[in-house]
Amino acid sequence: MILNEIAAKLAALSLGTVGTNIFYGSMPDKPDECCAIYEYGGLAPVHQFGSTALDYETPAVQVVFRGPKPVAGVTTAYTGPRTKAETAYRGLTAVQVTTLTGGGQSALYHTIHAQQSPFMIGRDDNERYLIGCNFLAEKEPSA
Repeated sequence: MILNEIAAKLAALSLGTVGTNIFYGSMPDKPDECCAIYEYGGLAPVHQFGSTALDYETPAVQVVFRGPKPVAGVTTAYTGPRTKAETAYRGLTAVQVTTLTGGGQSALYHTIHAQQSPFMIGRDDNERYLIGCNFLAEKEPSA
C-alpha cells in the first residue's frame, strides 16, 4: 500500500515516526506537531499489452504537516511545518527508479512527481498551521 511506503520514506527523511507523529488518513488532535498522509484519486493504471496484469499505476497522495500552537514564545508555528513540507517535497521528488518498503510491502517507484510546491492549507480548530503538498507516484503494484 502506497501509504506505508511513503510513510517509511518520510521516516527515513527524519520527518517523524509512523504511529507516533506520522499518521494515515487522519490527523489526531495530539501531538500538535505531526504529519498525515492521505490517498486521493490518481491516474488510470497501465496494463501490459495483451494482458490483464498491471504494468504500473499512478496513485496520488497528499502529505500534510501541522505545527505547534501559535502562542507567545513559539517561533516555529508556521516555519516548522513549512520546513518539514519542503523536506518531504524535495525528498519524495528525488525518488527515481527506487524500491520503497513499508508495512511489510514494497514496490518499485519509477518516479514521484510533486503537483506543486508546498502550500498552506489553512489552520485547524486550534489555530495550528497545516502545510501540504500533493504527489503523483508512478510505480509498479505493491507486493
